[in-house]
Amino acid sequence: MGSAGRTLSSISRSSKLRVRRRAVRALIAIATMCFVLRPVAPAHAAWSAYPWLAFSGGYENNRLHDPDLDRFVLPGGGLLGVTPGIRLGGRLGERVRLDLSGQLGYERFQNTSDRSVLGGAVDAELRVQVGRSWLWRSALAGSRYSDSAYETANRMGGGLETGFGIVRPGWSLELIGGVEGRRYDNLVTSDDAGVLGTYTETGVSAGLSGSARVGAGGLFSARVVRQWTDARDSLYDADSWLAQASARAGIGFGTFLTLSALGQLRGFSSRPAPEDGDSYWQVGAGLDRAVTQTLRITARYAFARVTDPMGASENLHRATLAATWGLGAPSRIGGRPDLRLPGDLMAPTLRENEARLFRCHAPGAREVSLVGDFNGWDPAAHPLEPDRDGWWQVEIQLLAGSHQYAYLVDGKTMAPADAEALVDDGFGGKNGLIWVQSENP
Repeated sequence: MGSAGRTLSSISRSSKLRVRRRAVRALIAIATMCFVLRPVAPAHAAWSAYPWLAFSGGYENNRLHDPDLDRFVLPGGGLLGVTPGIRLGGRLGERVRLDLSGQLGYERFQNTSDRSVLGGAVDAELRVQVGRSWLWRSALAGSRYSDSAYETANRMGGGLETGFGIVRPGWSLELIGGVEGRRYDNLVTSDDAGVLGTYTETGVSAGLSGSARVGAGGLFSARVVRQWTDARDSLYDADSWLAQASARAGIGFGTFLTLSALGQLRGFSSRPAPEDGDSYWQVGAGLDRAVTQTLRITARYAFARVTDPMGASENLHRATLAATWGLGAPSRIGGRPDLRLPGDLMAPTLRENEARLFRCHAPGAREVSLVGDFNGWDPAAHPLEPDRDGWWQVEIQLLAGSHQYAYLVDGKTMAPADAEALVDDGFGGKNGLIWVQSENP
């Protein structure tokens, strides 16, 4: 405990102030972006903006950040956190979709060290449909992390991942490959030539990724990746195997259960046996339920075990309860005010503050989704729930204007029988057309 006590007492007031200043600046920036983009997005029929805000509380045990070096203790205890974020999505063409997202996370630990942690991440993913069943995907990601309790852990990283694979109704499989890099701000070490400098790591990876949908709302995904890392300090040159899997399913009463597992085995090429490897394992379980259209409650517990190259192991525990508010309903993302329908084709007027029930008759189907210009034609945005006698349904609200839509039944497009009118979809099929009147005509 002497070492731990000296470590905790050495946490400087200036480092905590730096983390807090960064947190305030980042929160102001993302809040500004949310309020600027929210009114802009509805002007474009194929684009959506969905800002959100989460508050969390929980517990994390004390942990040894790097047992192989100095066994510095990172103090845990009760924690409170706030995480704002935003998702943007839209189509660049009939077969091209772009999704952007960003989030910040700020946590304050209630202990004698007054520890603060700030992290942020942004990513962009471009998806291109090739033919009827093939998909090409490329994603960029970046992150920044600061911890007032351990300044040498402050890091910045980013990478590019590309995948190409087959997508069929109910499942997908792709080959993936990528490059990434990390930089640790306050950690200096020598390179292979003995020159001192900021510690960095670069890596390349290759592997397989797949997913499968089961029934209404059930989802399973997994990936296995081989990674090769070149570090500034040759003692950390490594090759590793990383495996991840998650499963999500409804358990009744509008509640979903998510189970996840992650494992990494790493070998160091410049170290003698038996000190030439380490490992990390984590399992987690979570429950989430949408209380209202914009409020979701999530409870999660995770257990992890770390084994360092010297053979020492430690267990990590983290439990959280979070409430997430959507700062705008994701389904309300614009129509086409320039398009009008003849009055004699119209069903009874639907206003933008009224919910519209979409129903599709698809006996024996495994999954049915509502796709349209109001959700970027994204099959995952509005899945329908099964009802009696082969009917599927979902209820959403739409912004004022006209909207084109269709149903996706086990991956195949179906013209909607409940549409006010049908129009050509440009591919030899038909889309439904619906008009929503403004609250202030």
